[in-house]
Amino acid sequence: MPVDSLFMSRFALICACMLILTAPLCAGTITGLTGLYVYPKNGQSAAQQQHDENACYDSARAQTGVNPGNPAPPPQQAQQQRHVARGAAGGAAVGAATGAVLGNAGGGAAAGAILGAAGGRRNQKNQEAQQQAYAQQVHQQHLATFNRAFSACMDARGYSVR
Repeated sequence: MPVDSLFMSRFALICACMLILTAPLCAGTITGLTGLYVYPKNGQSAAQQQHDENACYDSARAQTGVNPGNPAPPPQQAQQQRHVARGAAGGAAVGAATGAVLGNAGGGAAAGAILGAAGGRRNQKNQEAQQQAYAQQVHQQHLATFNRAFSACMDARGYSVR
């Protein structure tokens, strides 16, 4: 193995180990979960700040019902196949009518069903994208509510929160 490859392999291994060891420290902190920065205004110790952050986190979670550690819920996937079936049925009906005028109702119905199903899938994807955007918006609103409750609690305990 050439020296450069050996060095890069070892370097990559060291970086991976550092990432694995330090990731829980970053992700597990309350400020890491909320995205807020907390600064003591009255000379509180790091231990006191950690205690106050935990107490305010629990209080804000109890008041709002929001846990920033939980990911946004996926949008409900109700009636996925209904769009495709409705599109296929509508397309088949239009295709059959068009095919009947042209003398081939069965061929027209088949072509219409294929085109209608494709349109139904497109409608389904559009609706899923809208549901995802709405779910993300609601999640962000919930997080903002939690952050206001957490910030108010920390402010009352003598911290600046940004």
